[in-house]
Amino acid sequence: MRTFLYYLYGRLLLRQVRGRDVPRHLGIILDGNRRYALERGVPDIREAYALGAEKLDEVLEWCAEIGIRAVSLWVFSTDNFHRSATEVSGILSAVESKLMRLARHPSSHRLGLRVRAVGKLDLLPDSTLAAIRAAEEATAGNRAMVLTFAVAYGGRQEIIDAVQAMLREKSKQGEDLQAIIDGVTEETIGQYLYAPGPARPGPHHSHERRDSTVRLPLVAERVQRVLLLRRPLAGLPQGRFSPRRSRVPAARAALRQLSASSPHGSPPSVPFCS
Repeated sequence: MRTFLYYLYGRLLLRQVRGRDVPRHLGIILDGNRRYALERGVPDIREAYALGAEKLDEVLEWCAEIGIRAVSLWVFSTDNFHRSATEVSGILSAVESKLMRLARHPSSHRLGLRVRAVGKLDLLPDSTLAAIRAAEEATAGNRAMVLTFAVAYGGRQEIIDAVQAMLREKSKQGEDLQAIIDGVTEETIGQYLYAPGPARPGPHHSHERRDSTVRLPLVAERVQRVLLLRRPLAGLPQGRFSPRRSRVPAARAALRQLSASSPHGSPPSVPFCS
């Protein structure tokens, strides 16, 4: 009886979801494994991480059923390296096992699932890197859904790396500071993210949870302001732009636009949609 009621409830939820706009990109921060283990009396933390990894199969099936084309999982942040060796190895072991299963399991191809990983991957052990490469290569031809693992990932670090890479390349191309300033847009910043394109991860920290239409203009505006402040030091003319005014639309305007489009006058509550 309980199984039947669960089935009916699931069908009801499915009808409700399909009656609304479905996000193209869903981001999930995996958290609570240790609390789950303590509440359920699971002695081995590795087992708790493995149980969480198993649940991913159902989540992917649900996403495919309602038409979500991209899923990003925050499985291991750069801050997690400060945890105990047992916890770190437990998390990475679960990640490796799941990646290898995705590489080999027929459901990956049935769902058209393409796997990729983003983050400071050079910080990961060789066994994790091998699992990532195996999953990426085995699913490279799939196109229906993109599953992104954010491993050794930090949202702020991604922005830092993107800006540094952009400035490094522009400098090698011989562009002067004024040209670099004028060229800073959300599109140019987006080209240097860990995963450029429509399925890139969104914000990582809870207080940064806004749609990508807000996040990248804000980043681009701040980069322009920093470079504009540095411009007098380079002996360049002030021009018609000042640090207080950027060619990139301010994040406040984007937030107002989102609020106006929301039925309750506030930004959409579903984070990480793109």
